[in-house]
Amino acid sequence: MKFSLKRETGFFGMGSSLSIIKNGESIGTLAYDSEKEIEFSEGDQLSVKLSILRSEPFTLSETNQGKQLTVTFNPIVFRLYILFFTFTFIFPIFFHSWVLAVVIVLIYLVFAVAMTKKIYLIEESRREA
Repeated sequence: MKFSLKRETGFFGMGSSLSIIKNGESIGTLAYDSEKEIEFSEGDQLSVKLSILRSEPFTLSETNQGKQLTVTFNPIVFRLYILFFTFTFIFPIFFHSWVLAVVIVLIYLVFAVAMTKKIYLIEESRREA
């Protein structure tokens, strides 16, 4: 069985290819805004990674036959990144406290480490391959 995997990550990581991982083994790469056809068996686990940034495993089934799966940047992570980035500069100025800035940066670091396996999403595309 085959499906198509398309990368639509916007400008995030556009200079680097994502590694495609099937059942724990690298099977190729996916360049910026490109598409690749991949063979699979029922129950295979698919994920992508770029350095320490990963997606959660996507379990493939017969319903994925001939479909297009899309890799996107997790919009929740992006929104929270912007929020933390803004708070790091606005709150310390507003409250006149460098300690608050350090606390926000530490909270951000915990957030960043926790989200490294959720940066990319693999979803079934609304369009057919």
